[in-house]
Amino acid sequence: MTTENQRPKEVVSAALGRFENSGIVAGIAAENQRLLTQKEASVMLGYSENSNILAKMRMPKNKGKWEFMPRFIIFNGEARYPLDWLNEDIKKLKEGC
Repeated sequence: MTTENQRPKEVVSAALGRFENSGIVAGIAAENQRLLTQKEASVMLGYSENSNILAKMRMPKNKGKWEFMPRFIIFNGEARYPLDWLNEDIKKLKEGC
């Protein structure tokens, strides 16, 4: 029996292809796209890893409260922040200042 980490690359690649084509995510082109967790993204944005700011930003009641909200996807029921998207969002934020 193999675990997810031991699966052959073809199986993982096929699973990613189904995910990308499902309409949930349009734009993640690379198979090896790094998906950051909320803690990792918080640290990259300069917040504490224990900060809950990204979860608060995603709440519908807080929509429009912050001028900057990084793009994210829902992967396996959890918010993930693609590294390329996060870098682009940070770059746009810095250019706007």
